[in-house]
Amino acid sequence: MKRKQRPKQKKPTPHDAYFKATFGRPTAAAEFLRHYLPPEIVRLLDLTRLELEKDTFVDARLRKHFSDLLYRVGLLAGGEAFIYFLLEHKSAPDEWTMLQLLRYVAQAWEQMRRRGAKKLPVIIPVIFYHGAEAWGVATRLSELIEWPDGSEALRRYAPEAGALLCDLSQYRDEELVGGDALPADLRLMKYVFRDELNTQLPGIFREVIEQTNEAEALERLETMVHYLTEAERVSQSEVGAAVERAQRGDKPMETIIDKWRKEGRKEGRKEGRKEGRKEGKQEGAAELILLLLRQRVGNLERATQAQIRALSVAQLRRLSVALSNFSAREDLTAWLQRHASATRKAPRTAASRKKK
Repeated sequence: MKRKQRPKQKKPTPHDAYFKATFGRPTAAAEFLRHYLPPEIVRLLDLTRLELEKDTFVDARLRKHFSDLLYRVGLLAGGEAFIYFLLEHKSAPDEWTMLQLLRYVAQAWEQMRRRGAKKLPVIIPVIFYHGAEAWGVATRLSELIEWPDGSEALRRYAPEAGALLCDLSQYRDEELVGGDALPADLRLMKYVFRDELNTQLPGIFREVIEQTNEAEALERLETMVHYLTEAERVSQSEVGAAVERAQRGDKPMETIIDKWRKEGRKEGRKEGRKEGRKEGKQEGAAELILLLLRQRVGNLERATQAQIRALSVAQLRRLSVALSNFSAREDLTAWLQRHASATRKAPRTAASRKKK
């Protein structure tokens, strides 16, 4: 008897992954709630008792557009409530978001009932929106209902539900506040759908460096870079340029670049297994190695840069491993000469003979 195979889990979207990497940290979630919920709500909450609950209630078919997180939070007067984050990661808002939100809150309550709850706890819904257009649609369910004339007597029979809205498009950069480098995360999400993204990146990277220690900064920057490249909002070469502009020649950033170089070896091995996938991958790998080389041996002549950009992904992988031993430009020149010689002598493959 064949064992029934589990259905494959869909890969999370870049926006979903970054949202959960950011707000899945209770410290970041607490900072956000402290600064962005109405003060009369914050005064009721014990944010030291914040615990992440179920990962998602969003239907699989809608995860391209929505992400969610549910937090349990203590109440200062005793007992507990829940905070339900719903991220809408479209560039423009969905007019039916409140209806989706009501479904997910009802599912959370149903799950709690099945666990033995005698009464339904308070759930505070928060819509987190970072699209390019301002939010101009309903934040209360009643706004979606078409009320007939003289309908006051009917309103009591319709569910009334509202949500707190955080629309990043309505915040100026200086209004994005909080600890745990939260403002940098919020700025990245604010600009990810906008044309100004490239000009904002150096400042965003810089803020992460200044607000966190080196180990955490490396992890946060890597998460940001992965988000940007997976979302296909910027190329790796543009990210590299933003890193260079963010440096200002200080030691913390140099240390992070050096760690990126070490991580680049692992990425190089990974790219070697995927050789031939997309030309964009090769270009991004070349630009990243050029950035690391400039950190290692100084500025390179245009002819040398062109040589490196012409390398295959597998060759770039070998260079990423070798450059850790470079101390001067001569080392790079010698490596390229040996590589060029090896390429000329390399035997033709069956595939190349077939093309002739």
